[in-house]
Amino acid sequence: SILRATPSTRVAVVMLVLTTLLLSEVHLQGAPSPRSPPPSTPPSTPPSPSPLSGLVSASSDLRFLIDEAQNHGSDVTVVLAPGAHLKLSSQIKCTSNIKVTVASSGEGATLDGQEQTGLFYLSGGCSLTLRGLTLVNGRALDGGVVEAMYAGDVEIIESTVRNCGAIRDGGVVSAANSGAVSIRGSTVTGCSAGDSGGVVYALNSGAVSIIGSTVTSCSTADGSYDDRNYGGVVYAISSGGVSIIGSTVAGCSAGNAGGVVATRLAGERGGGAVSIIGSNVSGCSAVIGGATFLRDTNLDVTDSTISGCNATRGGAVYVHSGSASLARSTISSCIATEYGGGLYSAGGSTSLSDGALIRGCSAPKGQGSSIFLLAGEVSYTLPAPAGRWLPNARCEVYREACSYPLSEAASRAKQAACLEHRSDCALTESDAIEPSSGKKEAACSRHTDNDKQAACHETVEDPWYCQAPTFVQPCNWNNETGGDPSGLGESLYQLPLLPVNEDFPFACAAGLLGSAIPEYQSSSSCAGRCPERSQCPIEATDEALPCDAGHYCPKGTSVPLPCPAGTYSNATDLAAAGECTDASPGHFATTGSTEQTACREGSFANGTRNDACELCPEG
Repeated sequence: SILRATPSTRVAVVMLVLTTLLLSEVHLQGAPSPRSPPPSTPPSTPPSPSPLSGLVSASSDLRFLIDEAQNHGSDVTVVLAPGAHLKLSSQIKCTSNIKVTVASSGEGATLDGQEQTGLFYLSGGCSLTLRGLTLVNGRALDGGVVEAMYAGDVEIIESTVRNCGAIRDGGVVSAANSGAVSIRGSTVTGCSAGDSGGVVYALNSGAVSIIGSTVTSCSTADGSYDDRNYGGVVYAISSGGVSIIGSTVAGCSAGNAGGVVATRLAGERGGGAVSIIGSNVSGCSAVIGGATFLRDTNLDVTDSTISGCNATRGGAVYVHSGSASLARSTISSCIATEYGGGLYSAGGSTSLSDGALIRGCSAPKGQGSSIFLLAGEVSYTLPAPAGRWLPNARCEVYREACSYPLSEAASRAKQAACLEHRSDCALTESDAIEPSSGKKEAACSRHTDNDKQAACHETVEDPWYCQAPTFVQPCNWNNETGGDPSGLGESLYQLPLLPVNEDFPFACAAGLLGSAIPEYQSSSSCAGRCPERSQCPIEATDEALPCDAGHYCPKGTSVPLPCPAGTYSNATDLAAAGECTDASPGHFATTGSTEQTACREGSFANGTRNDACELCPEG
């Protein structure tokens, strides 16, 4: 072993190892070596690899190489031998401003904390990348795998993390006043924190990202309504954004808030948004916010599903403050034992759009099986999912009437301009009588009619004489009061402060035909009654089905009507009883028959439309 060599020999061998590894870093990391000679100097011949070059199998050698890299202020890449199992008795420390990469290939190598120690401690700007490894049984006060304090970035790539935990925060990574934390292409299971962040805890640090990974059965301990036990997967305080992209999260829990993610701000430092994109979240739980808990930050759920989660309040999502957006996403089969089976709004603003759906969720009777709106704003912008509807209105600026006196020519001109631009002013995000040219241009772009849009753009330098907004508005478009002007011109439903106990948006009733076109989603009539000769047998039918054989389907059919006794049909496109076929002489047909039946020997049926045969008389 290199550790048994003389000090001078050890230093010489280590320098050879570091040189070899740095020269190979182009291959391992895709970046040029920081120690490459200047172009004017001919490259020297690299030394022959030492026995340890790229194939470290002992934890003592791993520590030694990282220590020597710190002594020389050099980045280092250490390759662990495939199949190696390195058992640690204490954390491996890096306290210098260098980048450390520990990697393996093939079946990978294992770093094992033996349930006695965390794996790494970082400070002084040190960054760490772990690639192709199995990281198990890490235990620490903070950060079961990595504790980062005033450190650089932490990356876990294409690795497996199992059975790691922290007494306090960050079952896998605890980052305080440090860089970004990313977990990519990895599997994390059975990790936990005694306080917060079952996988990642970030305080005043960079962004946290979980990409293309699977996280299961991670948790924080049970807690109460205080600042502990948040974020079964991630808890971020005044840090960069939290992103869960293309990942699966299942069976995670928090003892207090946010079974998957919880965020909040502390002091004056801002926090990044939470994004759940193209991901599946299932079976997660917390006291409040079975999947997410949002305080003073923003949430974006896009192209994702949240299912089977539960909490006391907000079975899936709890919005305390900030803003939440759900687009092309579904919350299903989530449960609240008190309020808001799908969503609980205690403040802030929540917008659903582009086919977002809350269905099959539950809460105690009358307490918002889908949504409980205690405070804040919740709105929905069409289109809804096909086969659903909302009592929506167009989001626009309601303004006072044009009321210039007509006694003078100048006033009459103002009145004419005010009336001419009434529809333009309705799309203008301003309470000024004469909006700026930029806001006029934005208003013109919101017209859906191309001719109106073109005519509007030609008048942006002309006076419009927009009147003051009225007290009552159909939507909150004013960004000075926390509104969003981007919704102007859209078909939007602003929810009242009442619980929503049905699936949301509402399903078109059976017997009605639904549509994916917003024009047919603005009332309970949907796209109208189901077409004749077809059936719409269930709620939210957006494609009519053929009528059943032996039945007929008038307009608005939810349950096909049987052909009367004495008639039959095997067609699936009948609209009335008169279109069923009469049974022929010598045959009969019972109600709803698809074919006629011949009388048996010894029986007969005279005429047509017989529903039974009679026995032949004796003789």
